[in-house]
Amino acid sequence: MKHGVVGIRGVKSGLYLCMSSGGLAYAAEQFDDDCLFKENLLENHYTTYSSVSYPGNYLALSHRGQAVDQKLDQRRENN
Repeated sequence: MKHGVVGIRGVKSGLYLCMSSGGLAYAAEQFDDDCLFKENLLENHYTTYSSVSYPGNYLALSHRGQAVDQKLDQRRENN
């Protein structure tokens, strides 16, 4: 893997977190390019994750570590 590129694997499930071309997060038993994310630490100490395979698709995690639907997240920003 390149510097700043990570794979995310669930501790309990052992599954890899991946992202489809449509921007939906899913779990997979096999690791592939859809499971690669570019990790970026911001000045405010937040960490962002963007899909390596599908630039422009970001992974949003809740405070409990659950994936947040991007479309739902965008609707909240617009209100």
